[in-house]
Amino acid sequence: MIDNAAARFSQSKAVGRSKAVGRGLASVGKGLGRGLATAGKAIARKRVLVPTCIAIGLGGSYAAILGLHSLLARAGSTDAWSAAIGAVTTVVLVLVTAWYAYLTYSLVQAQRSSARTAGWEMALRDLSLFIGKNRQAIWTASAFFPIDTSTRPPMLLDLLASRDALAEIRQHLLSILGVLPTEFAKLALGAVIHLVEAEEELHAISLAFLEETQLGMAEKRSWTWEGARRFHEESDDEERNEPWNEMMAGKHVHRAEESWDQLSEDVDRYLQGRS
Repeated sequence: MIDNAAARFSQSKAVGRSKAVGRGLASVGKGLGRGLATAGKAIARKRVLVPTCIAIGLGGSYAAILGLHSLLARAGSTDAWSAAIGAVTTVVLVLVTAWYAYLTYSLVQAQRSSARTAGWEMALRDLSLFIGKNRQAIWTASAFFPIDTSTRPPMLLDLLASRDALAEIRQHLLSILGVLPTEFAKLALGAVIHLVEAEEELHAISLAFLEETQLGMAEKRSWTWEGARRFHEESDDEERNEPWNEMMAGKHVHRAEESWDQLSEDVDRYLQGRS
């Protein structure tokens, strides 16, 4: 019985030593981890030099070896020095490897973010130039409205030219959506939607004017506003369902102008903040 008790006592003592060694290794690992993390942050912030960090790391490793050797010696280890050196070396290698992996990942992400931001800025500068270049086309379309039905109608070719100019602007905006930042891509897409509606509005007006012109020529009579309105309201074309009065007021053309101005203001404000 006494032998069994002694055996159990020896086992519990060995377990206690193992736990002490384990706690020592965990403490060493945490200490080295905090030291390396602090050194890594210092390097990233350029507050200390690399030789200083290396000196701190070596000093910490030496202190950890001494501490672990003391624990192992008290636990009765016969090769405390080699075990302490091997354990600390392994922990240091693992932590250094993890640290380098983190720094590499951070550098790659920073490079990607920098390249992406530079690409966005270039795209927005191109968009700003495009907006300035084509602002006159928007103003020309808006200048038709409201259409005064008590005077002669606008020239049909001018309306068609304005419609085609808006179509070209819309197509360009669609082609660059993929290279714009999400916020500006949404704004550009909103402008595209309003441009499409403005195109349809100009197209519907042009068709009503054309049909009335053709009928007047066939009947050998003068062009009339009432005839153009009748052609528009009696059409079965789904793209010609806008109320006549709203169409004469240029509802969608003015909305396109407002969205265009808003896009221009937001792009200019962003670029001024970056300069």
